[in-house]
Amino acid sequence: MEKQIFKYGSYSYEYYLVRQERLTVSLSIQPNLKIILKCPNDCDSQKIEKFLKNKWKWLEKQLTFFKKFNSKTNKKEYISGESFLYLGRQYKLLVRKGKTEDVKLKFGKIQISTTGEVGDKDNNKKLLND
Repeated sequence: MEKQIFKYGSYSYEYYLVRQERLTVSLSIQPNLKIILKCPNDCDSQKIEKFLKNKWKWLEKQLTFFKKFNSKTNKKEYISGESFLYLGRQYKLLVRKGKTEDVKLKFGKIQISTTGEVGDKDNNKKLLND
C-alpha cells in the first residue's frame, strides 16, 4: 500500500494505492476518511488519474458524508456525568472523593473513588482504563 496524492482543480486528496491481482479499478472510503484505490498490477498512472477524475464528485460526496459523523466525536474529560461504553452498554460516570482509589460498576453507573482531586482528568482516565 503506497500513499499517493490526487489533485483536481482546487481539490487535493491523499489516497492509498493497492496493486493486486484483479481486472478492475475500485475506489472505497472508510469511515475514518481513509481513501483506498485498488487496481491491477499492470495499471499505469494515467489510467488511475483518469479513473479518479471521473470519480471526484462521488469521492467528495462520500467524504462530506463521513465528515458529518467524525465531527460529532468529542474528547472524553473523565468527569461525572459523561457516558462510557462498557461491555456493549452505555453507563454514566460518577467520580467521588474517597479513602481509596477504585472503580466499580454499581447501580447502573461506573463509580470512581479517588484520593486525589475529583476533576483530575488524567488520574480518572488512568483509574478507569486500569
